[in-house]
Amino acid sequence: EDSAGASGDASSAPRGFPLDLPPRHARCLAALPPRKRDGPARAVEATRGLVRVLEEGREVARAAIGGVPALLDVAADTICVATWDGRIHILTHTGSKCCLPVVVGAPPHTIKVAGDAVAVIACDGDTTLYNWKTRKTLVRANARALFEELAPTDDEKLQYTKWRLEDVEIAGSGSTVRILVSSGRSYEYDTDAQMWIELASAEYTHSAHLSRYPGVSTTSELFSACVQVAVRDRLSLQRPDRLTADAHATSHLEHALLTGKYLGESAQTDALRHLVLHLTTVADIARLRALAESMVAERQHERVRDEVLPIIATNPELQPVFSEIQQLCTSSADDAFAL
Repeated sequence: EDSAGASGDASSAPRGFPLDLPPRHARCLAALPPRKRDGPARAVEATRGLVRVLEEGREVARAAIGGVPALLDVAADTICVATWDGRIHILTHTGSKCCLPVVVGAPPHTIKVAGDAVAVIACDGDTTLYNWKTRKTLVRANARALFEELAPTDDEKLQYTKWRLEDVEIAGSGSTVRILVSSGRSYEYDTDAQMWIELASAEYTHSAHLSRYPGVSTTSELFSACVQVAVRDRLSLQRPDRLTADAHATSHLEHALLTGKYLGESAQTDALRHLVLHLTTVADIARLRALAESMVAERQHERVRDEVLPIIATNPELQPVFSEIQQLCTSSADDAFAL
């Protein structure tokens, strides 16, 4: 069975492609940042075979390109035009070419330019992140599996669902790509692991216990966006029993802690605090012990002492595990000093 409601208008997608074709416009138009504060309004216009830079409606630069423009994006110093034949033209605001056209193959679905990098997601799911100054391809991966889902229904039939691409972000100081999908999930391409990593999912948000930890939902702007997308598409999130709700809360908070490794130190610190608070509240001794042991093994005994133990100390019932973890930190610190 096909789920049409999740993907919007699927009629414009080529057969066998997970993503729709770009809009069929006679021209693409985008605003350019002014040269200086309070400077004249500027824009760039791309039509068949031609790119024009306009200032107060007057043409100030022109460049010829091959192909029919499909998508257009701009940055502080750069113009990026994707054509229907899968070529990416990168120009300066004066119309000069930054590099030779980059060929991605299938028609483009989305492009995003930031700094010296351009991200392209084609209709077949192929995702490319290219730095034209270094002439390095930073990401070359297929994201088709992120937009398509085949799963059994309650009546044991198979249902095929196609999700929309909601947003693309060039992350990691221009080294990788994050994407937001209408399923309520966001992903980042891990260039070390060479695979897509799920950063956030709206599936965990139906735990009522998460309302205790408001900071977690803002650990990543993408996570908030995931929740909004899920609500907009009215995903069915049933209210679970307490044990299930606790499990969802724990899983989400652990997920947030792992996500913090991608989002930065402050996000990781915030997620750690909320995870320990939750585990302390529900008195999950096994997970508290495992968390402390894993952090000590990574030589983070000072963080355990300063960030984990003060929270555990707020629950008198956890005095035994508090003492155990405290002793673990002391032993680890002595071992490290001896080395």
